Amino acid sequence: MKCPKCKAENQWDNFCSNCGNQLKEKCPECGQMEEIGRNACETKVKEAREALLVYKSREVGSWRIGMQLLLGFGSAGVIAVILWYTLCVYLDCLTIKSPIGWKLMLPIDAFLIAFIIWFLKPISNWQSKALNKAEKEFLRQNPAEAALLERETEST
Repeated sequence: MKCPKCKAENQWDNFCSNCGNQLKEKCPECGQMEEIGRNACETKVKEAREALLVYKSREVGSWRIGMQLLLGFGSAGVIAVILWYTLCVYLDCLTIKSPIGWKLMLPIDAFLIAFIIWFLKPISNWQSKALNKAEKEFLRQNPAEAALLERETEST
């Protein structure tokens, strides 16, 4: 915290250690000592943020994260197999002769890897879109918390 009077940095007590100016006062809403000049009660803002996080986790669910991990690691495994097969064809270490030579495998690899990346690109935004949608819905359903969080973001 910065003292508004003398501009001294790193002030953590109720009074400035440099000039003695009062930095915190008792909040009329919650009774805790909070910074003077704040736009919203810090305790109420913290409670609103926690309620938003609980709502997001309940609405979005952890299965989406699991699905993203499964698709991500599964795709990485497919890419690894594709590259391993190409390397084996190049080194001629397969017991069965490949009908496709390694020179033809390189464009196929590039196509398959590009396709997997193209397929995963929308999925990477899936979680953030769902979280944003849940946040908007929470703020719509809870106008008091929405106003509180909006006032708090205006001060920062």
